[in-house]
Amino acid sequence: MPVYNAERYVADALESILSQSFRDFEFLVFDDGSTDASLSIIQRYARQDTRIRVFAAQHKGLTCLLNESIQVARGIFIARMDSDDVSLATRMEEQVEHLKRNPSCVAVGCDLLIIGTDGETLGIDRHETQPEAVEQLLLNGTLGVVTHPASMMRRDALLAIGSYREKFDGLEDFDLLLRLSEVGQLSNISKVLFKYRIHERSVCSTRFRTQQRYADTIIRQARLRRGLKPLKRSVWPLIHPADDEAARLQLWSGCFLGLGNKTMALQYAFSALHRQPLSWTSWLALGRVLLPAQLRKVARNIVVNGVLPEQVIS
Repeated sequence: MPVYNAERYVADALESILSQSFRDFEFLVFDDGSTDASLSIIQRYARQDTRIRVFAAQHKGLTCLLNESIQVARGIFIARMDSDDVSLATRMEEQVEHLKRNPSCVAVGCDLLIIGTDGETLGIDRHETQPEAVEQLLLNGTLGVVTHPASMMRRDALLAIGSYREKFDGLEDFDLLLRLSEVGQLSNISKVLFKYRIHERSVCSTRFRTQQRYADTIIRQARLRRGLKPLKRSVWPLIHPADDEAARLQLWSGCFLGLGNKTMALQYAFSALHRQPLSWTSWLALGRVLLPAQLRKVARNIVVNGVLPEQVIS
């Protein structure tokens, strides 16, 4: 678990791991040069539970710490965790059993309960379980197919592919999963085992511009390694407004729409429209929320793929 200035949430994250029904583990906690009370909170818990190993250093960044964790880990499985999330009590037990039952599986995630800043429930995020479907979604550019901080992976598979590639910092998890799928299967447990927190400081909120730049390169390389044709479109072709704040609001609107939370989706769409009333992407974000699901699918395929409505409906 990497930690950076997470004093508000880190105790809950620590306790959720220490109270797991699966008990035989080491808990590697990396403080990334926090300037708040995060490190002192971690050290207090470490004095109470010898399973915690604390690594404190100057600020290095997430990807560097993740690679360090793979090198120092002593277990055969590595479970990821973020300092603002919460693992439910049976998460590790069920993921360990899944990996033991399925030796060809190199990484497994689960369904998520999406929570907000204060722990309020925002929706449930269901994930594909079949390995073939998971791989196809990844190759088509779908993010979050296996949620990185809610995943458990085989350490030998991580070492075999060279771990994380730091040049893709900000989308290192997506790149890692695509390369893992070349040495084994990826899956998800069809059960909510993890509380995933989204808030204004979430990486997905603050780094989506960087992610846009990397996504197409990662997909192109992955398809090339498999001998597949490149995608005909950009992974995220519709997020190109001039105003970063409006783009962020549009992104959040789409996230909440995907969770089935239309109230929050509308709130963010209207905020984006207020920010950029003359932008077609702001109106598109609002239209996605207001249109029925079938019409949203038709509109997206026309704009993105050039597919006619009758092709979508059939």
